[in-house]
Amino acid sequence: MDKIHLFVFIIALLVIASCGKDEDSIVGTYRIINLQSSACDDPGENLSLAFDENGCTIDNGIEVCLSGNIVLTESGMISGSFTLSFLGFTETTTFSDTYTYQNGTLTICDGNNCESATVDQGLDTISIRFPSDDDSGCIITMVLEFQ
Repeated sequence: MDKIHLFVFIIALLVIASCGKDEDSIVGTYRIINLQSSACDDPGENLSLAFDENGCTIDNGIEVCLSGNIVLTESGMISGSFTLSFLGFTETTTFSDTYTYQNGTLTICDGNNCESATVDQGLDTISIRFPSDDDSGCIITMVLEFQ
């Protein structure tokens, strides 16, 4: 009887392991749940915004809301549409570019202009960290939640 339980346990572990998200793939639809700008040349540009389930947060007493999604396809397309709103101001931005993902590095290209970032995968999230910006010195990190 113990061998049967051990066999069932091993099969269950294999099934559970095979049902997880493919760690070599970041294909999917995501929403931004955290946005951080750090190590900026001007410390006033440093920020950290953690958005709630409604896409809103409070920053310095001001409600800031961000709605929209980022979509990464198997064919190497990345696209998104976002609406940012605060203090009665609303702006919508859309984009569509190409990307490659290999060995934890995401490279996004808009024509011949490419930028690479480091990706850390969680269970239902990915963290994307862009290196220091030439103009501001800021390191930009986004945490995306799989939808």
